[in-house]
Amino acid sequence: MNNLNRTLYYITRTYLPSKTGGALMRAGAVEHLNRYFNVKVITVGSHTECINEVEVIGVPFNHNQRLMFWRERIGFIEDFLLPWAKSVYEYLVDKVTSNDVIFCTTGGELSTIIIGYWLKKHIGCPYVVNFRDPLIYSKVNGIKIDKKFHVSRERSELKYLSIADLIVTSSKSNEESLKCKYPHLEDRILNNYFGFVDECKVTSTKSSEDILNLVYGGRFGPLQAPEIFAKACMDVKNVNLYFIGDYTSYKPIWPYTDKFIFLKQMEHSEYQDFLIKHIDVGLLSLSSDYLGACVPAKFYEYINLGLPMLGALPNGDARQLINEKKYGFSCDYRAVEEVRKGIYKFQKKIFLNSCRNNIMADRLAWSMETLIQELVNKIKSL
Repeated sequence: MNNLNRTLYYITRTYLPSKTGGALMRAGAVEHLNRYFNVKVITVGSHTECINEVEVIGVPFNHNQRLMFWRERIGFIEDFLLPWAKSVYEYLVDKVTSNDVIFCTTGGELSTIIIGYWLKKHIGCPYVVNFRDPLIYSKVNGIKIDKKFHVSRERSELKYLSIADLIVTSSKSNEESLKCKYPHLEDRILNNYFGFVDECKVTSTKSSEDILNLVYGGRFGPLQAPEIFAKACMDVKNVNLYFIGDYTSYKPIWPYTDKFIFLKQMEHSEYQDFLIKHIDVGLLSLSSDYLGACVPAKFYEYINLGLPMLGALPNGDARQLINEKKYGFSCDYRAVEEVRKGIYKFQKKIFLNSCRNNIMADRLAWSMETLIQELVNKIKSL
């Protein structure tokens, strides 16, 4: 079968022009999948456009999102995006053939998966579920994201996964959790790390001065809690700590704005160039045990840039990979003193250079071009 003649409908809640790490990862995945299939992206939006030679079809969602979230919480509807899912289904049901592939990617919402389930039931086409993040308020290794009330999602999760041809996770932690919850689906569950999108030209022209340059760039919120790095750096000499991004609405970081270096959000290429030229160590943080099932996009970004990592993370893939592969130092996200010890470790050039050498030796194995091949082959066989 010539797979370039097969249409792969990539269903996602958000897509470009968003510049978040996740959005760039999705765009990269689409770019690579489009080399093997005729990819069409279906997303929340108001119009259709062509982005990087891929048709991106926007389907409107004209509802009060806060109200729809509340209805989801109490079990009145299965997912806050359900009206959008119905609109997408109605748009696709007369277009999709039994040879096409429905690729449903989710960052926590259920509706993208529901669309694939409905089309599979009606048309019999191959149906792939891609968990970028676990289904929000489902249990992952027995843990929920928070203690707020939300009806159980396991019944719905099982229902809509039950006829999927392939279930793809982005972490071994979530892979193991799903296999434990649904052992009869085990042979359909596959972990596939994202990887970095485009290889950067990495140089070693940083200053030779005895100052360690650290950076946290990205989102500022309670799920990241990047203030742990500010706390750990207090009174540590010979360190420059940079925060890059929109921090203005995140109050826990405000007490540190006159103590460290805060820069506004940059275009992605500018951000990469800044890190290559000026930064020694990349920082990444997640502040919930539940998020151990998530590998931050920063992990792949830092590998691409050849940057050793200092992580304040829950137990899970990212923390384990950093420590086991000796890409840096990672500890529990509550352990300020351990983070400080990590900073002291990086101030020793031998440790810093060793971590960098380990990353550079493995770097190409972490490219999306390499990692996605297993997934492509699985889809081709469906």
